[in-house]
Amino acid sequence: MPCCYWDGPAIDFAEILSHRKVINISTPWAHQECQKCRREEQYKPGYRRAGLNVIPDGIPDSKIAWLDIQADITCNGGCLICGPWNSSYWQSELARYGEFQVSKTVNTLKQNVEKIFDTLDVSELKLIQFLGGEPFLSDVDKFALPYIKNPEQCEIKYTTNGSVYPQADRIQRWEDFKSVLINFSIDGIGERFEYLRYPLKWNKVHDNVRRLIDNTGDNVRFHINHTLTPLNIFYYNEFEQWVDKTFPKNRFVGVHAHSAYGVMSVSSSGAKLREKIKQVYGAEHNLTKMLEDNPRTNNEFWKYIATWDRRRSQRWQLAFPDIAGDMT
Repeated sequence: MPCCYWDGPAIDFAEILSHRKVINISTPWAHQECQKCRREEQYKPGYRRAGLNVIPDGIPDSKIAWLDIQADITCNGGCLICGPWNSSYWQSELARYGEFQVSKTVNTLKQNVEKIFDTLDVSELKLIQFLGGEPFLSDVDKFALPYIKNPEQCEIKYTTNGSVYPQADRIQRWEDFKSVLINFSIDGIGERFEYLRYPLKWNKVHDNVRRLIDNTGDNVRFHINHTLTPLNIFYYNEFEQWVDKTFPKNRFVGVHAHSAYGVMSVSSSGAKLREKIKQVYGAEHNLTKMLEDNPRTNNEFWKYIATWDRRRSQRWQLAFPDIAGDMT
């Protein structure tokens, strides 16, 4: 793929560089595959622009500066915005309803990581990011980090749901690297978090956040990825207040708030909720503008919510009572 957001078609590895150059000089956003980045950049600098701050000018085509590794989807979460493509929990849950067949892995995790580093020249690596699944339930970083020969110039980034506290030897390994960024995926607090990121428990996540703040050095910083849906968008002020009270300003990078993709997208919000958001946050707020982008019918959203409320013995109205009358 020419980038990590590209949904297809797949491109032969040898042709990726030339294909990427064609994309970069063509009419902006002309490609359907590029619309995800376009939508993100309407509200905040997105994933694409973040690369400009990491990848140095003039790096040879034979080397890479930013590497994301998603080689293990072992996960303890069945987050509503996610699915079997990123979570072993989702796979096992869907398998119970005959909607997914868990495949047997041929290669070991260690072999998969070795293939990555046998292929790539990481001598100029500035950022390595571990995605999941839940990376603190995986040994991917254990296998990958010894390949980084210049750790003092490289930042490690983990995208974690916050439910697992990293082992002591993992934290000790971080001391060799330039810095570490813990990117928490948190979409709300309290019962709203527990509904959206079932079956994780908020008190556990909150305690882990506090422990990481208290027990790591200044080279460990924090960031939050906050995924917005029709259910939690009204509660963004509540979430911001928790962030302001919890994280030290000198070690907190910020919040990346963006819409969920697919059936949970904020574009599935009803007219009443859109108006309520506008009244609470104002016409110029990013949340209000986000809701103005591509509104659509929300039949699939409600079908999805009803299915998983029934299967998980939940009721969305209990977690989001302030908007229970505004969702049509």
